Amino acid sequence: MRGPDFTTPRTERRFSPLALLGATAAGGALLILALYLGSWAFGVRSSSLHERRLAKVLERKPKVEEVSQALRDEGLTLVASATTPQELAEAARLFGGPKAAEVLEKGREAAHAVAVFSGNGVVYFLFFDSTDTLSAYTYLVQ
Repeated sequence: MRGPDFTTPRTERRFSPLALLGATAAGGALLILALYLGSWAFGVRSSSLHERRLAKVLERKPKVEEVSQALRDEGLTLVASATTPQELAEAARLFGGPKAAEVLEKGREAAHAVAVFSGNGVVYFLFFDSTDTLSAYTYLVQ
């Protein structure tokens, strides 16, 4: 059995700045892609969580006091309430962001009163009918 031959000269390896630059660019691109996909997945998860949660609440047809107390217990704050079209338009302008038009539409169609709760990275618009029962909702994940 023979060992390594130390008498033969090693070939020199040259440092290639281009290879280093390429590897750094590829690594950076993969990092950006991973962060983007993670952010996207978190947004989808967050939206579906709020959607399921509010749909379950709507099925129970709770009164305004019950919903308000439950949301306050979770750390959300009532930031606006509306009983007139002008108040609804102001709440949609201040808190609706890209869903302002949806807030106005649902408010005109189904609501006698609207409560806007905010906290924990979300804004809930809760629409109540004339019997103070939850009749519709929309939300905005911030």
